Amino acid sequence: MVVFNIFGLVLYMILRPRETLAEAYERSLEEETLLQEIEERQHCPNCRQRVQADFMVCPFCHTELKQRCPRCEKLLLPKWELCPYCGNTQVPAMAASTPAQDGDGNRRPPAEVRPVPVAEAAGIRR
Repeated sequence: MVVFNIFGLVLYMILRPRETLAEAYERSLEEETLLQEIEERQHCPNCRQRVQADFMVCPFCHTELKQRCPRCEKLLLPKWELCPYCGNTQVPAMAASTPAQDGDGNRRPPAEVRPVPVAEAAGIRR
């Protein structure tokens, strides 16, 4: 009986799995968590440097990442045409900074921007 227990222990050490099912499950959860953290980190679209979610401008290449809504002051992506927080229509930054010209090449003052109600912007009729 003493010999069989030692032989059985050696046999068990050779044939047992390297990790238990619980250890494999915990390891896979840790890997998924790490992958989600990597995917959630924001990067500058121009230089691919990591930036924080509340940055308005990339500190490395000075690319505009977000702009403020003129009405509610929330941060918005430049490609958004409508503020999802207050429903205000956005003027693209380049169009707002470049004055329009008429047919003769004379500069015109920029058109006045009026806020559009959310229902009107979404095409909902009353």
